[in-house]
Amino acid sequence: GPIKSRNPESVIHEVSTLVNNGVKEIILSGINTGTYGKDLGNITLAKLIERIIIEVPNLYRLRLSSIELMEISDELLDVISKYSKKIANHLHIPLQSGSNGVLKRMERKYSMNEYFGRIDVIKNRFKDIAITTDCLAGFVGETEEEFAETCESFRKIGFAEAHIFPYSIRPNTKAFN
Repeated sequence: GPIKSRNPESVIHEVSTLVNNGVKEIILSGINTGTYGKDLGNITLAKLIERIIIEVPNLYRLRLSSIELMEISDELLDVISKYSKKIANHLHIPLQSGSNGVLKRMERKYSMNEYFGRIDVIKNRFKDIAITTDCLAGFVGETEEEFAETCESFRKIGFAEAHIFPYSIRPNTKAFN
């Protein structure tokens, strides 16, 4: 369905309540986390993070859950940099496959060159950042060569951790058919 963002005041109130009850780390999560606010029209994920940090000063640390590569805006990177003492030096950026052929069949909206380029920007800006990922093994039609491309992509990027999932058939999907 369409994007449905929570009201920022509601999010800030919940974070404040949790922190006041002893929670040390807050993880912002959702489906397509980086699109937060697009349906509200007056706030972005970066602006929400900044508001949380300003309005909940006793927050120890904030962490983002999984965020798609194309949703990591320069504005978001600026906020992460500005509040680096309060934001975990970690991003979980799903890769899904390190092969352009598989990514195309998955209908992902990025190529490996785009992924490598954005990861380089992030790593150059945030030294020692832990970048973690998700990857799917055995997607429909994946060849040994494409699997080797994914392995090489992993070596090139140097993920801190990866969640690897085997492809499973899901009825009524394009891949199933």
